[in-house]
Amino acid sequence: MIAQEQSTPPRVPFNADFICAQTDSQHLARVEFEPLAQGATVGPVLSCGPNGLTLGAFAGLEGQTIDPTSVRRLWVRRGSGFAGAIWGAIGGGLLGYAIASARTHICDQPPNSPIDSTHCHANVGPAIALGAGAGVGIGWFFGRGIPRWKPVYRATP
Repeated sequence: MIAQEQSTPPRVPFNADFICAQTDSQHLARVEFEPLAQGATVGPVLSCGPNGLTLGAFAGLEGQTIDPTSVRRLWVRRGSGFAGAIWGAIGGGLLGYAIASARTHICDQPPNSPIDSTHCHANVGPAIALGAGAGVGIGWFFGRGIPRWKPVYRATP
């Protein structure tokens, strides 16, 4: 049998303009770089450019400058406030609807009936709005407090 050459996928170039636009000093960055024996490092981004990525000291790790050709993967830590607000609005609106539906009367009255129709499903709409509004606030709060790592760069596809 003839041994087939194992080809490595082409490396994606480190586009400093695009990558640096997504990193700033307010966020932590996690960088996996070569040589792999050193692994990865985490720290606040001090500077970013075509000459490399400089991370500050964080959690006992020393700050360092990483050459852009040795970067394998890069993540930025961001809060998820917007996603939390969306899910909070959906959940709060559904909860408001469920509570209001359980607490209102179902009324099927003929025209000119003496039954007061203001008590029939009158508070479902406001309950959904109130629940959704509260859900947005609660979801945004918890979404900002529970950050996630957003991938920014990967050297190989």
